[in-house]
Amino acid sequence: MTAMKKFFVLVMATFLATLAMDAQQRELRMGCVQQAVTTRGEEMYSLPAPYVFDAERTYRVPVILVAYESLGFSMDDAARYYDRLFNERGFNEGVGRGCVSDYFREQSRGRANLEFDIYGPMVVDEPPKKSIGTNYGFMAQRKALTALRATEERDFSIYDWEGDGEVNLVLFVFAGFTGNEMTGYVWPNSGAFSGLMPGGIYASFSSTSCERIDDENLCGIGTIVHEFCHYLGLPDIYPLPPATSYSTVDEWDVMDGGNYTNYGWCPPNLTAMELMYLGWDMPVELDEPVRVEAMKSLSEGGKTYMIRSGYYRNEFYLLENRQQEGWDYGIPGKGLVIYHVDFDEVAWRNNKVNVSDSHYRYDLFHADGLNYRAWDGKNNGKDNTRWTMEHRLRSSYLSTAAYPYTDALTHEVNARLTDDSKPAATLYNSTDQGRQFMGKPITNICMSTDGTVSFNFMTDETGIEAIDYLAIDNLRFDVQAWFSLDGRRLSGKPAQRGVYVNGRRKVLVK
Repeated sequence: MTAMKKFFVLVMATFLATLAMDAQQRELRMGCVQQAVTTRGEEMYSLPAPYVFDAERTYRVPVILVAYESLGFSMDDAARYYDRLFNERGFNEGVGRGCVSDYFREQSRGRANLEFDIYGPMVVDEPPKKSIGTNYGFMAQRKALTALRATEERDFSIYDWEGDGEVNLVLFVFAGFTGNEMTGYVWPNSGAFSGLMPGGIYASFSSTSCERIDDENLCGIGTIVHEFCHYLGLPDIYPLPPATSYSTVDEWDVMDGGNYTNYGWCPPNLTAMELMYLGWDMPVELDEPVRVEAMKSLSEGGKTYMIRSGYYRNEFYLLENRQQEGWDYGIPGKGLVIYHVDFDEVAWRNNKVNVSDSHYRYDLFHADGLNYRAWDGKNNGKDNTRWTMEHRLRSSYLSTAAYPYTDALTHEVNARLTDDSKPAATLYNSTDQGRQFMGKPITNICMSTDGTVSFNFMTDETGIEAIDYLAIDNLRFDVQAWFSLDGRRLSGKPAQRGVYVNGRRKVLVK
């Protein structure tokens, strides 16, 4: 590491620690990417470029357990326990599908085959809880490495994946609570690192997570997955200062709030954007009118779709079918999830995706019209009654964001995203006609009982459903069907006052 880089890292760490104190005072979330790294020429980025794995290799990663003189791990044999949590196929204490290695093997479609070696616990003479500033555990990390070098004879060059003289990354797991749940304890974080490992080799990146969420629950694998994803190149999706919302897509995404789904035991699948960014899966780009039929869920390996702006190619929509199964068992809802992405490589690499309240570069189209702030009135993520199932599963927040959405009061179904729908198919970057709409309608979205999704792309401009009386029920009209006056079929008799169509006639519902 050059002297200039060391100086830049020190400045960045001090600056971000100051931001952290301010964010905590305002009950905002701090980004967990703490320091800048050089990954291309002399340019500085907060995150490495996406890592390209060879499916024929096994990649070994050191994990250092850190305990305190005044606070140890809660389990009798912490090294054995964490070996199982990281490596044992199928090991999971919640509803997730397995261990840390299982998660990345599945998400990468077999590319990322990881083996974690557990060291420690290394006991340090640091306080587990600090009263001033944000505790990132930096000093405890250094002391743990000093203790490790004094006792470990293994040559850590086995963790140098490219043979370039540096350990790619080292993971730390701290005893005690996680600082973003219990103030003063170590705040999970990742970033550039210059730690001397046994064998005289330096590690260039570190990720830190913690043992417990509260007195009764361990952290599972979710935060470990989240922090490891930063090394792979994925940014935080939740808003960062100066943006003021606590969350963007919440538990739909492990890089937002999904790392704590099921107390961290069932982090959701990586999204279409994350899979594409890492090169693990590519969406099908739609540019001609088509009816997409029987789209399988992300958990079942279903296809995802991209719709690009015709004017600015880095602004696009991503469509994925999310069902509450597999790693997605605990997500808030189900159906066709549509993301609006305004991609900028510098923003992604610098962990600044959602830093402006007026311009989220990654967000959902909310079929119900309700963004995160509409669900979380206090905007602090601390409502512990929001989950609809025990063990922090299926949050009510953003639970009706997927398409199609049925209004519980009016029974009107929102099954379209067009220039004139609510929400509308908007763009940040204007077209050459000065319009800020996509102009490529997605209509007639439906979800079958088997969980597959179908939709029309550019084949129904109006979103109005034609009522084919002769084709219904062997030439007999379906008298149970209700429609709004603009032709949209409702899920049942509306409860809201108004004029509707039922049985070939207009009906006033009082």
